[in-house]
Amino acid sequence: MATTPIPAPEPQASISPFGRIIGVLFSPKNTFEDIARKPSWVAPLSY
Repeated sequence: MATTPIPAPEPQASISPFGRIIGVLFSPKNTFEDIARKPSWVAPLSY
């Protein structure tokens, strides 16, 4: 009995800090999912 390995899900591309700022206005669901997946302190520190 052969087993077939399940492929690992591909990591999604991260949204840039500037893209996150714009994304909050136009696509908040995707933006907040990206922030939860990989938080970053770059944008808050730049202002």
